[in-house]
Amino acid sequence: KFTAGAAATQDARQRTSVAPYHMLSTEPLELRARLILEEAFETIKAIGFNVKQELVLANADDPDSARIDLVIDVIEDKSRRPDLEKMIDGACDTIYVSVGLLTALGVDVEAHMKEVCEANNRKFPDGKPIVDNHSGKYLKPQGWKGPGHKKIIDKELFS
Repeated sequence: KFTAGAAATQDARQRTSVAPYHMLSTEPLELRARLILEEAFETIKAIGFNVKQELVLANADDPDSARIDLVIDVIEDKSRRPDLEKMIDGACDTIYVSVGLLTALGVDVEAHMKEVCEANNRKFPDGKPIVDNHSGKYLKPQGWKGPGHKKIIDKELFS
């Protein structure tokens, strides 16, 4: 497996799986979440930005549906220049720890990545995207169909 390296032999929370598609207990999931977040933040810093977090009260006018939301924004750090080597390292580390999570869950990484790529390609009907001018993000067109992860899981588990 891609991430079945030395870490998996040293710490039970980082063991990879031989069983397909199963859930991990809380402790290894927490570790994986922390690793992914740490690498994502390092990548963002290497790009030259910081992450600003704030808690805001949403739907304050309706006490029954009021909730506290965590708002995360990426802001430019003018004191930091983008660092190509650190961007590459951070992005690769983010991929590595994300694939580590999938591997630990017994997921067929290639099949699911193919499904995500195909779904993202469907955001370009007739080769033309719908772009959110504010964020630059490609939007889902009318009738867009997301990735079919369940069909891949069901095929693996029930074939």
